[in-house]
Formats: sequence, C-alpha cells, structure tokens
Amino acid sequence: LSTTSEESSVRTSLEQETSKYDEDFIRKWGFRLKDLYKLALKFYKEKEGKAVSLSYQDKLKLVSLTKQVSVGKFNPDNS
Repeated sequence: LSTTSEESSVRTSLEQETSKYDEDFIRKWGFRLKDLYKLALKFYKEKEGKAVSLSYQDKLKLVSLTKQVSVGKFNPDNS
C-alpha cells in the first residue's frame, strides 16, 4: 500500500467514527459537538466580564481546550 492509500483509509475510518459520534451526540443533545462548541465560544466572548466571570485557572483551562480543538491533542514528540 502506498502512503496515500493508507492515509485515505485512515481518513475514511475517522470520518465514519466521527459521523457515528455526531449522530449519537445529536440524538442526545440536539446539536453536533462542533456546533455546540462554536455556540459556547460565542456566548463566552460576548458575556465575559458581564454575565460570566471565570477564575484565572478556569480561563487557562479554556485556553488549553481551545488550543486542543484547533491544533490537536498534545504530543511530546512534536515539541
């Protein structure tokens, strides 16, 4: 197998797994996880300091989770 076909196979498998996860999440919560994340982020940005006051530790945790969403889970081999 070439690297391209292996990557394609892995990508297809991940897409199927994500699709199943999205279906389960939608059935339970009524939103896709990605959509819920975007809504929560928008709410936080609009309400921070007004309706929402978070400690430094909570803000730090949110920053780390936001980075994990955009960059991926931490991998010490890549640092």
